[in-house]
Amino acid sequence: MFVKLQGKYFLVRDVTEKLDKNKSYDQYRAPNVHRAKGGFPVYSSGQPTERGLITLLDKLVQDSFTEILLFNLREEPVLFVDNGSDKIPHSIRDQVNLHDCVIVGRTNTEADEAEARVRKEVIDLATIQEQNKFYFYKDVDNLHHEPHEIYVQYEDNLLVSEEVYARHVLCSHGVRYQRLCFPLHAAPSDHDVDLFLDMFKECLKFFEPKQPSKLALLLTCHTGIGRSTLGMVMGCLVLAHRNGFELSKNGNMDKMSSLERGEYMTVLELINVLPNGQKIKNQVDFIIDQCSYFCNIRADIWESKHHLEGIKKDYLINGKKAKELMYKRCCDYLERYLFLISFNAYLTEQYPLWFTKSFSKWMQQNPEIIRLRGTVSHPCTFAPSELIFTEDHYLEKEEILKKDIRSRKTVKGFPKGCHVGEEERVSCPNAQYTKGDFMIKHAKDEHEKQLLKRQSLDFLERYLYFILFNCYLHHDKKIKWQRKFSEWMKEVAVHVGIYELLDNLAFYDFEKVPTSFRTMKERWKNRSQQIPFHGVFV
Repeated sequence: MFVKLQGKYFLVRDVTEKLDKNKSYDQYRAPNVHRAKGGFPVYSSGQPTERGLITLLDKLVQDSFTEILLFNLREEPVLFVDNGSDKIPHSIRDQVNLHDCVIVGRTNTEADEAEARVRKEVIDLATIQEQNKFYFYKDVDNLHHEPHEIYVQYEDNLLVSEEVYARHVLCSHGVRYQRLCFPLHAAPSDHDVDLFLDMFKECLKFFEPKQPSKLALLLTCHTGIGRSTLGMVMGCLVLAHRNGFELSKNGNMDKMSSLERGEYMTVLELINVLPNGQKIKNQVDFIIDQCSYFCNIRADIWESKHHLEGIKKDYLINGKKAKELMYKRCCDYLERYLFLISFNAYLTEQYPLWFTKSFSKWMQQNPEIIRLRGTVSHPCTFAPSELIFTEDHYLEKEEILKKDIRSRKTVKGFPKGCHVGEEERVSCPNAQYTKGDFMIKHAKDEHEKQLLKRQSLDFLERYLYFILFNCYLHHDKKIKWQRKFSEWMKEVAVHVGIYELLDNLAFYDFEKVPTSFRTMKERWKNRSQQIPFHGVFV
């Protein structure tokens, strides 16, 4: 009987021969090592071993790069197991699905802490036995000779990512390291984007255009394909704003359909919102094509769209409906593309200012962009009649609306000071609203609990907008409200930090850890009904 973490998890070797598509492992001890096209000094690889990381850094130094920004883009825990000659990366896998890594950290701190906890549990389980050994898997596709016993009595036998990456940064002059928890398919968090840009801000010479840059980027993830490609595009965009865009005419784009060119409805809306939006999108498309050695971020949307629309009869993948999974994949890829266009708009404005305003703050002050990115997964508000007659779209009964109304009635939190002469209760110390008595504790399941949490913040946000609207009425009364409320919000309210408040909305008096719904984006994302996908993805 093999020992398992928490009774259901295994530690599996990260890199297999099948994963290494360009056969770089033998040379670098890292799979899928490659460089961006167009002369950009931006490199990517799958998870290197400890020796592999040294080899990659040494190569960049030999190529005369004096400053190296090293990014680890993995949110899943990774442990490096000593095999006598190297430290080999292993990740946690569920016994039900041994091919996918288990995600337990959404921030770099959470990911580092998770690795430390896993290491402690492995060592504790190994030292229970006299042999001080634990079971690890090398190849989950061929279990005949698995698992393998490896000696792990001390922490030096089992390193965490921080120890592998940081120890070589300390020994290498000019190397800076940052872990960022990029999701597998979606856009990174605004916080991680801030951390990404902070690495450039520490390189003061980088912002001096007359000084020749000797800076290179090395980005690692599990395979060196998905998350690393996103990081490469981000890095190349920053470098292009320093050195200038050399846009070349892509003849293939003229032969593509509008959706192949990335002209989805939400993208077109974003282009109209942004100053010089079409130019900003064109720059992003150019950089995406420079980083398309393994995958093209724009083409990923198109390919997933065809896969989704090709599912005529639904089936299950690891217990989940294939159509739901693929629809989410399409939305994640589209949101990632929207992020890159937004990111380039930020760079256009802020690079000349040396990023004096953080990306997260810039996003807070552009709520229309947050709304577009947050509503990617919402069903379209209209459908051509031919889709209804071909059964690609359906007219829904009122039951969904009735259920929504009933669920809102269960929330006992809306302020009751709405009648003439009644005290405004939000400021009352004993009011149910301020105590957060939203009947969450009576929720039937976790889904309903999260729904009630989100609705409680929606009600709070609505109340704040009543106050803001009244402020607007008072403030612009003298000009007879010639300025729109939306314009007043951007020109007046923004300077008193209202968007920072709306993007950090929570009941801090009685919530130890605020929910993800505290951000505007998450509240927008979760406001639509979960309706099964039908029709076409546009």
